[in-house]
Amino acid sequence: MQNHTLHADETDEDLLAMVKVKYRNAYQCVQKIAELLENQYQYQMSSDESLYLTIHIARLVQKNR
Repeated sequence: MQNHTLHADETDEDLLAMVKVKYRNAYQCVQKIAELLENQYQYQMSSDESLYLTIHIARLVQKNR
């Protein structure tokens, strides 16, 4: 079970790395959101949350073009 968890974590990190490159502007926006959450609420976003937000922000931006 632990091996499966390690593989899933690596896959998630690989996916985040690809999304960072493809949706650079959306990821920069997410970094600003993460900074705000950290400064205002002492909440640190996970990489999964960053991935989720990046994908959805990129989708919204593309939809509104």
